[in-house]
Amino acid sequence: MNYVTFTRNARTLTRTQPSSGSSIFTDQMIVDFVNLSIEELAGDIVKADESALQMTAYTNLVADQRVYELPSNMLNRMVKLEIKLNGTNWSKAEEVDFNRIDTPVTTETDIRANFNDDPVLFSLYRQSFNIWSGSPIISVSQGLRLYYNINPHTWVTGDLVSTNDISLDLTATDVGFPSEFHPVLLYKVTRRYKTSRDKPIPLDYEEQNIDLLFQQALSNYRNANRDRKTAGAFPKDYGYSY
Repeated sequence: MNYVTFTRNARTLTRTQPSSGSSIFTDQMIVDFVNLSIEELAGDIVKADESALQMTAYTNLVADQRVYELPSNMLNRMVKLEIKLNGTNWSKAEEVDFNRIDTPVTTETDIRANFNDDPVLFSLYRQSFNIWSGSPIISVSQGLRLYYNINPHTWVTGDLVSTNDISLDLTATDVGFPSEFHPVLLYKVTRRYKTSRDKPIPLDYEEQNIDLLFQQALSNYRNANRDRKTAGAFPKDYGYSY
């Protein structure tokens, strides 16, 4: 479904499609309801298929730096971290709960004495992650590779005149919304409109049973044959690239 069709369907289902002039179901209302609905749906979609909204980002390893900021657009979890600790070969870093680290990590000497490189470990803290290894951190261009889930594209009113499909990525770092869930998104939006009226409008069958429709869509979505490749970016103030 493209943006124009989505908008037309939303107004048709809510009986707000004007014959002329503007609709009482405004563009801004549609965009606001869409973005709120996407926030509600995205987490469960990723649980059904963690690659659905997955991106890959690269950044430089900086000599003696063990703390790196997470991407600002990360949805809910890091999928995997890989590192070129020796400057040449990629190795997978294993996650460890920071609260379970019971050895000193105050100084670089402490860290190198209490960790090794088999495997390299990392732990999350707020919006960043720490790297724990027996070897020192050396400067390596594009030496960190992070796989993570991203929030789908945030709609703006200008999108509503686009004939591009909603599932298409707008840029390398701005992903679309999976087509399997376009009907669910539509009915969530029309439901929000109808229930937001001073005098609520009766709901259609799909709007009444939106949670069931979503669960059915999730069930069909699991293990489907998809090959989505996207590239991501770390926060720009750290000089990261994608």
